[in-house]
Amino acid sequence: MRTEHLTEEEVQQYALDAADSGSTQPPAPISGSTEATAHLESCAQCQARVADYRWLFAGIRQQPRPSFEGNLAAMVVAQLPPPKLRFSWSAFFVTLLIIDGAGGIAIGCYLFRADLAALFAGFSYAFGYLIAVAVTTVILFQSLDMYIKHQKKMRSLDF
Repeated sequence: MRTEHLTEEEVQQYALDAADSGSTQPPAPISGSTEATAHLESCAQCQARVADYRWLFAGIRQQPRPSFEGNLAAMVVAQLPPPKLRFSWSAFFVTLLIIDGAGGIAIGCYLFRADLAALFAGFSYAFGYLIAVAVTTVILFQSLDMYIKHQKKMRSLDF
């Protein structure tokens, strides 16, 4: 027979197994040893601890489940301060650079339109289509890469 008392884990598992089975017969402790069962049958202190845990677990099961009235996420978001809008100089300069570059290309194409027409006059249509397909493919892959990066950033925000 076992001389030391059951551990807290064994007592709790014993009480949970008894509550789950719904029978009055004591279930085997978590260790499953017959020594622990024999000790429990003969030790009043361990039996009292099992009874306390059974009472505690029964009380927990009888508690009503917590519920929130309304949308908890909406209530939390309503309490958050509004985001501060800041002027971003870096975004301003990037936008200015893009507009300037596009304008420079457009002006260059307009000024040198006769030379560009003569430059591409000797190429076949197949070469033109090949360039168009290559440019379109690069733009599509760049757009897809940008979209994937955006999705990763949005997931990292953990909405």
